[in-house]
Order: sequence, then C-alpha cells, then structure tokens
Amino acid sequence: MDDLNLAIEASYGALQLIQADDPRRTAFLHVLGKALEQKLEQTGALEDLEKCVDAYKESASLPQCLARMRIASARQGANLVRRHDPARPLIYWRSA
Repeated sequence: MDDLNLAIEASYGALQLIQADDPRRTAFLHVLGKALEQKLEQTGALEDLEKCVDAYKESASLPQCLARMRIASARQGANLVRRHDPARPLIYWRSA
C-alpha cells in the first residue's frame, strides 16, 4: 500500500506541474484514476471512490485532449460508479 500511496502522491504532484490546457493532462488524470481505483479496491473507502470518480470525470471533460483518452476515462469512471455506487445516476457524467 505504501508504493500505491507514493504513486498517488506523485500523480497529484505531476498534475500541479502541468498546465490546465496541456493535452497530456487527461493521461495524467487517467493514471491517477487507475491508482486511486486500485486503492479503492483495497480499502473500500468512500473517500477513495470520490477521488477516483473526480479524476476520471475531470479527465473525461477536457476538450483539448485526445478523444480516446477522454472516452476511456468516462467508461472507466462509469463502470466504477456502477460497481461501487449503483444508486448514483450515470447521467452524472453528462455534467462534465
């Protein structure tokens, strides 16, 4: 778990260094989402679910980034919500 926490911290650090309009930002967010998802699978904590959903949602909402990365993030986030919070409406993703 220590390595996973270090990876998450590094991802947050990288996001602070990259500009908001950088086309690579969606990839950084997607990697963060994957790391947070792994942590969620280990902890089951609601806080980890929310952080993970936020990362995927932001990644999916960046229009300057590659469409395939945005689509992958949207799918990953929607699947995560469906597995861990099935009562949450998936229309949630349309607000991005």
